[in-house]
Amino acid sequence: MAVKKVLIIGGTGRLGLVLSRVLKENGYEAISIGSNKLNLQDENVQTELMKYSPDYIVHAAALSSVDRCEREPDLAYSINGYGTEKVSLAAKRMNVLLLYISTDYVFDGENPPYSENDKANPLSVYGKSKLLGEQFAREICSSVILRVSWLFGPEGNDFVDFVAHGEGTLRVVPYQVSKPTYTVDLSYAIMKIIQKKATGIYHFANPPTVSRLDWVRTILMVSGKDRKIRRVDWEELGVDAERPLDSSLSASKYEREFGKIPSWREGLRECLNA
Repeated sequence: MAVKKVLIIGGTGRLGLVLSRVLKENGYEAISIGSNKLNLQDENVQTELMKYSPDYIVHAAALSSVDRCEREPDLAYSINGYGTEKVSLAAKRMNVLLLYISTDYVFDGENPPYSENDKANPLSVYGKSKLLGEQFAREICSSVILRVSWLFGPEGNDFVDFVAHGEGTLRVVPYQVSKPTYTVDLSYAIMKIIQKKATGIYHFANPPTVSRLDWVRTILMVSGKDRKIRRVDWEELGVDAERPLDSSLSASKYEREFGKIPSWREGLRECLNA
């Protein structure tokens, strides 16, 4: 039976809002749940989710502040890890597929680009808590683990928005490397995965790999914004969590099965010129 009703947990976030719109434009019933309706720390998560009787669940909710996770590890594990356990148990009880949005931060950055078969070795509480969520999703129910990196999109309130519309000198760690992921392209990718009812692990990120410094320079160039850039290291930036130096994801598995992923440059122009 074809998937008709998709329940999006984290539906009011920057990915959830775009995904909901894309699904509705393509004939799906998309139900979005934000943290105001569902607290992943509550014991009644399963009961709440079962009220919606979905055909498919996309779990995009997370405590995504890497440094807050480092400062509040119990909260991070409660939401990203054990919250995902509750969602997975609900998916199993309803016999529906679960797509869990995970992160490049499950890797240590030592041997990029990372394929789906590479061993995870997270450096931070954020990465460890998301990896625990992956383990629950894999072990408990039929699922897709979809790892992404450096999300940006039309909903704003992200790094692109901060660079393009903020003021003052930008302090940038120049040697951090990854691939930006455009939420519009990601939403269409999720729809393709849903249509195929695929399972397993996939990586999705827009090519090419870019340093944080060149990413900032490109955002400023496309937006026409003139801001000074000062190169700093992690210590000067004052972060709590260790980040992988190069967490670039290889999306060749996704491209073999679903088609070529466009450059992040196209998404960036679309996002800033909308």
